[in-house]
Amino acid sequence: MSKKGFKHNVPTESLNGWIKQKFFATYGDRFANKECFYNLFEKFSKDYNNLQYIKYNWNI
Repeated sequence: MSKKGFKHNVPTESLNGWIKQKFFATYGDRFANKECFYNLFEKFSKDYNNLQYIKYNWNI
């Protein structure tokens, strides 16, 4: 996203920073292996998406 010559996309950069902050605050920054990281990140993203679905559809 921030390679030389590319214009910055502020909303994308902001979301990327938020995701990293929340993910590492929740699960830490040490993982047994890549598969463990991928599985936890998949769980994190599914949980976040489900929460957003509930908030949007049930006005919580």
